[in-house]
Amino acid sequence: MAGVSERFVRFVEQGKPSLRLDTLLALLDTLGVELQLATRTSAAARALAAQPLAAQPLVTQPPPAVPPSAAPLEGNGPSAGEGQP
Repeated sequence: MAGVSERFVRFVEQGKPSLRLDTLLALLDTLGVELQLATRTSAAARALAAQPLAAQPLVTQPPPAVPPSAAPLEGNGPSAGEGQP
């Protein structure tokens, strides 16, 4: 009915720590359940900060923005067929 396997439902029931979110949302929708996300409380944030660094998720920085002077201007590049052998 939800388009998921019985095995997946068992994983959810057993509390498997890693599941595909799209599949979980399809199952919850079929059951009429809504998943809501909220920010952590202060106590939870302090407990997370007290964990060793290896247990915390890796946060990556976004790539630096391209300065406008380095970006090609529309219409100034070679047109189709130009500059190609």
